[in-house]
Amino acid sequence: GKILENIGICSQVSFVRHMQGRKTLGVDPKLFIKDLWFENVPVRIYQPKVPSASQRRGVMFFHGGGWVFGSLETHEKLCRSIARESESVVVSVGYRLAPEHKYPAAYEDCLNATIHFMKNIEHYGVDPARIIICGDSAGGNLAAAVSQTLAGRSDLPRLRAQILIYPGLQALDFNLPSEDAIIQQLPESFILTCEYDVLRDDGLLYKKRLEDNGVRVTWYHLEDGFHGIINSFKSDWLSFSSGK
Repeated sequence: GKILENIGICSQVSFVRHMQGRKTLGVDPKLFIKDLWFENVPVRIYQPKVPSASQRRGVMFFHGGGWVFGSLETHEKLCRSIARESESVVVSVGYRLAPEHKYPAAYEDCLNATIHFMKNIEHYGVDPARIIICGDSAGGNLAAAVSQTLAGRSDLPRLRAQILIYPGLQALDFNLPSEDAIIQQLPESFILTCEYDVLRDDGLLYKKRLEDNGVRVTWYHLEDGFHGIINSFKSDWLSFSSGK
């Protein structure tokens, strides 16, 4: 990528994105998969083919990648696995990336896609009382931000939970105790942290803050884990048991 950038063919960022997104998976025998647009935001919906006696849970998924990388394709295996294993409807959000689209573009896309899904929940057979927001790394940051924004919305269903997978949360701490009224309204939370991760303490600090404000938190710490490990859980050439 650096060589191609130096000789003027394409930027290093463009090259990495191309390499990340070039591999596509075939049809999944257990899932209906469809690409749609929610409020001008591209999304990919994964719905289990097996009939359900009741409404399913719905998972809004925001991919990681430092707000610069990542796409619907990079987290395709993961989203398929979540949909299959938990028999949930998963909505993966292809939010706009930096540096072309600066903050708050990614956050706005994730928020708008989530609100659209909540307002049209009946089309997807999802229980409005079981909507979950999930994300890894930068996506975990976006999930936490969207959860905080929706905490006070009485016109929308209350989120059932937020799942934050080694999230980045503490770059600048604008939300000190004088915003605790928002934190107290957040849903039950699951936070995953990894021992070998520069963002490890971000998750631990947020866990403590949530607990101090009466929010129920489940914390899982991977002693032998490292940042980004979840993307390798079904890798053809590089796989780790803790990723699985």
